[in-house]
Amino acid sequence: ARIESCGGVMSTFVGGKDIKVVHGTVSSDTTAQTRGMLRKPGVDKNTADMFQTLIQSGSGPFLLVLCVTVMVKILTEILSNTAVSIAFFGVAYVITDTLQYPPLILMFTVALSSTCAFMSPIATPVNSLAFAELKNVSLKSMVQQGFLLNLITSLLLPIYLIFILPLFY
Repeated sequence: ARIESCGGVMSTFVGGKDIKVVHGTVSSDTTAQTRGMLRKPGVDKNTADMFQTLIQSGSGPFLLVLCVTVMVKILTEILSNTAVSIAFFGVAYVITDTLQYPPLILMFTVALSSTCAFMSPIATPVNSLAFAELKNVSLKSMVQQGFLLNLITSLLLPIYLIFILPLFY
């Protein structure tokens, strides 16, 4: 896998296939470093193998989507949402290619999960601005409320992505 940036469009080449991702303010260096961290130790292939084992045990797509949702949310709490999204699109593609699933549901999983980081100011600076306007709101309360929102969305996203999304796409 390699990353090339040209005119604001990032192309991630995974397994000889081209996936185009439009990126915003994240620099190409940050994205390349994040993707490199996932690629060098073979995280994408190892993750796909792990999920293949889960699916073969009969757990089905719900557990797959739930696990990817939780992994992406955890990473977006400490890293840039955009960098995690771009990096995990490649991982999601390798997972779906290995499992022979259509990639759309897992791509939506990564895209939507990366926007649901609610616990820390690093995860979503907009939340920091909203909490800063409120008097007597501590980081502890932001983390507690964000954790609750993360739990709720971690359960609702797989339901939406598996049962409702296929009705439209």
